[in-house]
Amino acid sequence: MKKFYFIIIILFLSDLVYSQNISVLTHRYSNYRTGWNNNETILNTSNVNDKQFGLIFTRQVDDQCYATPLIVSDVTINGKTQNVLYIATMNNSVYAFDADDSANTAPLFHVNVKSPGNRDLQTTDLPCTNYGTNIGIISTPVIDTISKTIYVISNEHSTGLQQAQQYFHALDITTGKEKSGSPVLIQTYVIGKGDGSKNDTLYFNPIKNNQRAALILYNGFVYASWAGFCDIPPYHGWIMGFDASTYKLKYTYNSTPNGSDGGIWLGGNGPSADDEGNIYFVSGNGTVGDSVNPNYPGERGQSLIKLRPNGDSLQLVDFFTPYNYAYLDTNDLDYGSGTAVLIPDSKLSLSIGKEGKMYLLNDTKLGRYSTSDDSVIQSMYVTPVYNFPQWTVYGSPVYYDFVSQNDSEYVYVWASFDTLKQFYFNRTTMSFDLTKTIYGKEILPDDNYGPVLSGSGNGTLAGTGILWVLRFTTGVYSGNALLEAYDARNVQKLLWTSNSPGNNMGSYTKFIYPVVANGKVYICANSNSIYVYGLKPNSLTGTNISSLNTYFLLYPNPANDIVNLKYSLISEVPNLTISFCDLYGRKLLSFPLSGTIGENFIALNVNNQLMPGIYYVIINSGEDIYNLTKLVIY
Repeated sequence: MKKFYFIIIILFLSDLVYSQNISVLTHRYSNYRTGWNNNETILNTSNVNDKQFGLIFTRQVDDQCYATPLIVSDVTINGKTQNVLYIATMNNSVYAFDADDSANTAPLFHVNVKSPGNRDLQTTDLPCTNYGTNIGIISTPVIDTISKTIYVISNEHSTGLQQAQQYFHALDITTGKEKSGSPVLIQTYVIGKGDGSKNDTLYFNPIKNNQRAALILYNGFVYASWAGFCDIPPYHGWIMGFDASTYKLKYTYNSTPNGSDGGIWLGGNGPSADDEGNIYFVSGNGTVGDSVNPNYPGERGQSLIKLRPNGDSLQLVDFFTPYNYAYLDTNDLDYGSGTAVLIPDSKLSLSIGKEGKMYLLNDTKLGRYSTSDDSVIQSMYVTPVYNFPQWTVYGSPVYYDFVSQNDSEYVYVWASFDTLKQFYFNRTTMSFDLTKTIYGKEILPDDNYGPVLSGSGNGTLAGTGILWVLRFTTGVYSGNALLEAYDARNVQKLLWTSNSPGNNMGSYTKFIYPVVANGKVYICANSNSIYVYGLKPNSLTGTNISSLNTYFLLYPNPANDIVNLKYSLISEVPNLTISFCDLYGRKLLSFPLSGTIGENFIALNVNNQLMPGIYYVIINSGEDIYNLTKLVIY
C-alpha cells in the first residue's frame, strides 16, 4: 500500500491563513550578506501584480533614515505581541512600529539616544554635504533576539566640550530604553605614523571618521566599521568589536595605521562573516603596502580583508588587492563600494567595486597582491565596457539558490547605464557560465549610482523567487523612486512596478535597501516616511481579507491513497479548486471544491493518479480570493 507524508508550508497567501513569521535582524538578511530572504512564504510571482500588490501604508519619523529597516517577529510590547518594525533616523532616534497593522500608526515607542546636553552632529560641523542637516544614526543597526537588544551607533556634538562624539548603544527592543552599562563613548587608538597621528599614535577621530557601514553581530561581539566624511582627510578605515553583553570595546583594527584613507563604507552594507570565525570586508581608496612592498600587510587600502579575533586583537589572516590598485586609487574607484558576498556551502566570495569588475575569490587563499591577479578564480566586468562614471557599481550583488530547480544558482547585478544581469553560477565548476547570462530589457538612464537590489523567496520552491529593485526614474538622485519586482528565474519578466497611481514614494536616500519580510516590502523614503508595500487587503473582489477566519487542513499524516481536506469558509467562494503540482509547478491533478459558507470536507482519491514523490497542493479560486500552497510528500 502506498503511503505519503505531508509537510504543510504556506506559500501564497494574503492574510487568509496563518504563516510562520520571520525576523530580519541584520542588513541583507544574514552575515553572508547574500541579499536574499529565503523564508518569504507570502509574496510570490503569482500575486505580486498590479491587481493584488501595492502600497498599503506609511509611517512617519522625525528625520531621514540612512539605516535599513529591521523586523523582529512576535515581540511583546505593552502587553501585545506583534511583529515589530525598527527604524533609526538621522535625528538619533529609534522607533518601533507595528510591522503589519496599517491602522496602528502611532509608534510602539520612540526614543532619542543623544546624551543629555548633546545635540546632533550636523553637516556644518564637518563640513560635508553628503547628508541632510543632521548626522545622527547613519548605519543599519543589528538586533540580538536572545538578549532582546538592538545595537546602534550615534553621532553627536557635545555643546560643553565643543567636539564631536560617537556612542555605542544597547537598547531594549521592548521599551527602547538603554541597557545597564549603555551607552559607551567610542575612544580608541592604534600605534602608527599615519595621516593625523600624534607621537606615533593614531587616535580615533569622530569628526573625521564616518560609521556608515551596517553593524554585524558575530560570536558574541558587535562589529562596526568606519570610513571618512566626504573623504575629508585625515581619515582611516577602522573596525571595532564591542562585547555584546558588557558593551565594552575589545577589538580595534586600522586598515592604514601608517598611511591614509582605506575607508570601510561598503555602500552602506556591513562586513561579512563565515562559519569559521572570520570577518570579511572591502576597503576603499587608500595606502597599499609600504614604499617598497605592495604586500606589506600593514597598509591595506583597495583590498578585500579577512580578519579573525585572536586574543585581544583582530588578526589579519589574508587579503586580496587588485593588480591595478594604483589606477583605482588615482581615479577614486573604490574597490570597497560594496561588501563581500559569501556564497553559501562554499569557500568563495564575490566583490565588486566602482570599476564594475566582479571578483570570484577563494576565501581560503585570497592571494594577496600580484601583478597578474593569478589567485582570482574568475573576474568579469558586469558592465558592457569600463567607462567611469557612465558604468559603475555602488552596492553589492545578490545571490540566490534554485538548487531544487535544475541546480540553478544565480547572482544579480545592475550597474548604472546598463541592463540588469542575471549570472548563472555553475556549482560543478564553481564558476560562472557566462553563456547562460540573462539580460534585462531596460537600460538605465543617467544614474551614476545604479539600483539597490534585494531578493525574496521561499527556499528553493518554484514560483516564489522575486528580485526587488529600488532605483530612480531619472538622473542621479532625481525623479521619483521606483520599486520594481522581477521574476528571479528570468529577469526579463517584470512582475510589478510602483510607477502607477497610489504606489509612488517620491525620492529616497541613496543605498537604502528594500527589506522583504512576512509578505511586505519596507523602504525608507526621503520625506521622513517609511513606505510599506504588500498584498492589498481590499483588492480581491472587495472582500476585507483581514477579517476572514479561514483554514484549510490536509490529513492524515501519514496517509495512504486518500487525502482528506477539511476547510472552513465564512463567505461563498466561486470556482474553488485543489490541484497537485510537481516541483516545477506543472499541474498534474485537480479536483473541484465546494465554495459554500461554513465547514466543508472532501476525500481525494489520488491512487494510481500520482507517482510516489513530492508535490505542491495548490488551493485557489477563479476570483483569486484564496491562493494557498501546501507541500505534500507522497
